[in-house]
Amino acid sequence: MANYIIKNSDNFLEYTAETSVNIDSDFPVANLYNYTHPQKNCRSNDTSATRIIIDLGSATEVLAVVLTSCNFDTCNILGDAAADGFGDPDFTLNSQTINLDDRVMRYKGYIALTDFEYRYLAIEPSGIPTDGESFYWLDCLVCLDNITPLTRNPNFIIPHEHNQAYYDNEFSGGGIERIVRGLRKKFKVELDYLVTADSGMESELNQLTGLHVGDPFIIYENGAYGGDSSKVYLAYIETNLKWERRSNNLLGTVLTVEEII
Repeated sequence: MANYIIKNSDNFLEYTAETSVNIDSDFPVANLYNYTHPQKNCRSNDTSATRIIIDLGSATEVLAVVLTSCNFDTCNILGDAAADGFGDPDFTLNSQTINLDDRVMRYKGYIALTDFEYRYLAIEPSGIPTDGESFYWLDCLVCLDNITPLTRNPNFIIPHEHNQAYYDNEFSGGGIERIVRGLRKKFKVELDYLVTADSGMESELNQLTGLHVGDPFIIYENGAYGGDSSKVYLAYIETNLKWERRSNNLLGTVLTVEEII
């Protein structure tokens, strides 16, 4: 069983939007790195050939990409080393499956890359849009050059909590109208770590507790507990973290994570 991968926004590779193919000008590629407002997504004009292209600035090693939410279940990933714009691809990874995360009922994916060191990276969605729309959309695209997993997984996971904001509008005649706020559920999970002080995990706990409440980060289950590649979340921690020294020289911390939607 693999261990969780947790990376804060300092580990997100910076990139800019490159001239792309079949992109709606009102929903540009630049929206893909607006990590705090994922619903300002990137969209195609229709479902004809679409190529979402980003510029990493120079030849850059990318070990994984994260598609935080999208309406397609298959895509190609391309790379190009050209210095003056995306041309004929030098790297092709075809027919990558994007799975449905049944916890939040959205298509998401963590895709590991091998031997990718190029300036330009492109995503080509394909297939019938999963939500019945006449175009493709992608919320955010995160590129990582560090995918070192945690030394160990949480001891246990407190049941996942799904929250959807709403309010009840009460009428003078006694009726109630429920107004649901937001299009998607919030996803929250608590992860508990308990390790011995001499296990080498103290420095790792320091890294986890150094996550800032205002900074997005990626948490990927990496196959732990039977989850597939859709179990990856762009998230905030809900509160400032700390670790504590418990009985028998044990160290522990609890992470409460809420997905950014």
